[in-house]
Formats: sequence, structure tokens, C-alpha cells
Amino acid sequence: MKRISNRKQLEQFLSTLDNITIHYIIINSEFSSLNITDKILHSDYKKRAELIALNLIKNNKNHLQPLRLILEKLEQLIVKSLDHHYLKCVDANNKSMLKYLFYRLTVSNFQKHSSDKHKSITTLFEMHNYILSSFINGLGLGIVPQKEMEYMLNDYYNFTVNFDWLISNDLEQANWTLRHLSNHEFTREVTNRIGDITMYINEFKTTTIGIIHALNKSNSEKELFILKMKKSWGQIKYRNKIKKEEKTTINMVISKSTKEKLHHIAMSRNLSLNSAIEYLITNEWEKINAKKTRKI
Repeated sequence: MKRISNRKQLEQFLSTLDNITIHYIIINSEFSSLNITDKILHSDYKKRAELIALNLIKNNKNHLQPLRLILEKLEQLIVKSLDHHYLKCVDANNKSMLKYLFYRLTVSNFQKHSSDKHKSITTLFEMHNYILSSFINGLGLGIVPQKEMEYMLNDYYNFTVNFDWLISNDLEQANWTLRHLSNHEFTREVTNRIGDITMYINEFKTTTIGIIHALNKSNSEKELFILKMKKSWGQIKYRNKIKKEEKTTINMVISKSTKEKLHHIAMSRNLSLNSAIEYLITNEWEKINAKKTRKI
């Protein structure tokens, strides 16, 4: 560690450390009380170096410890933090993966008996903090955290179902999707433990992806659920469209040859079957009205 003799130099040095190292120092430092630790963790990344430096210098004065001794302990923490640098794979910008990891942690066996503190976590920043803290603290078990992270990420990337039908800025779809996930028995193992998901309307796509990935189900079960969900949304969307356009549905029985002719007409006019029927009826109606007009 380079020569440091004052708070400003300490702050500058801390600002050069990566986020994983800083996070490790915050939750493992003997210089910070629990309240101060929470305060620093809830500060943005740029503010953390300043708060740690301030706290270390204050502790130095209160306990009459030489700064050299505190810096030695700090250096030991930096070295120990290297064991957790695998956490750099937790990309704070990958919203779907971040939510998956957070949701998975809250429903996994080694978290079931913890407090409901995670239910108050709503932002990606807080989720990222929660994930890092959980793994740095060893998840409360004698397992190897790095192996657990590798397993979770493999599970995430091995499920490659298509979510492109979810449109991020479709508020109607967002409302329906979040209500569907909240109320469905299939997803309750996650939704019952993470609080009200309907607040994530502006992030509903990444929230949906995170929840589906985090389910303790087989990939085939999750794929089937998504297919049914997509079909249900298609039906809802169709009914809403009909209602908005003041249309109605009718049941018709026609011969096979008539259906083939209708299909041919639709293709020649580049229309759907429904539009082709409307086109033919409208044309016939106009012809009838034209004849009536000529008779008058």
C-alpha cells in the first residue's frame, strides 16, 4: 500500500479499488458499527470511499490507534477480498440476471429461515448489494459460495426460452402480466417472498424473466407455463382489440370449397380471413345500396 498520511490520501486510494473489494471492506471491517455499515452500503458507489475514509480516521482518533495499524488491517481486508472477485460476474447492468439472482436467493433453502428484510428491497442497486453481501457472508452455510454462484449462473444461461413477445413499453401487457404472475399458483414460490411485484410496471419484462428463471421447476415446466401465458395474453389482446374497434364475433359453418375460395381471395388481396370476409360483405352491401339508389 502506498504511503498514506491523511484522510484525503486514504479516500483517493479507496476510490481506486473495485466495487467487490470496497463491498468486502464495508461488511467485514471492525471499524464500522452495524448502523454505519448499512449507511455506507446504501450510499452510491462514488460516496463509499469518502464515508469509509471518514469512518476509519474517526475510529483512529477514538481508539488512539496509530494510522499505520489501521492501514495494515485495511490491507489484510483487501487481500482477503480477492477470494470474492468471482462476484464481478454479477453484472449490475444485466437487469434480468440481477433479478434472477436476487429472487433465487430469497427462495432458496439457505435463505428460507431468514428475515423478510428482502421484501423492502425494490431497486436494482439494493438487489446488487443484497447479492454481494449474501455471497461474501457465505450464505450462512458451509458451502463454497463461488460454486453456488457458478451453479446459479449455469442454471440461468441454460434456460434460453424466447421472451421477445413481451413488449417493454406496453402498459396494458405489463399490468396483465404482473397480475398473472402474482396470482398464479405456479409462480407463488417466488412472488410470495418478494413483495408486491405490480410496482415494477416499468420494468415488468426483466421482472418477469427474473421470476421465471428463479422458479424451482424443470425447464420444460417453465417453457410450458410461458407458452400458456403467451397464448392467454394473445386471447386477452384479441378480445380487447375487438372491444376497442366495436367489433363482434360470429360463428359460421361453411363448406370446404368455400373456405378454400375465401382463403384464395384473402391471399390475392393480402388480407386476413376476417378482413376478407369484411371486404366481401362491404362490397356486396355497396352494390345493393347502389342498385337502390338507381331505382330511386
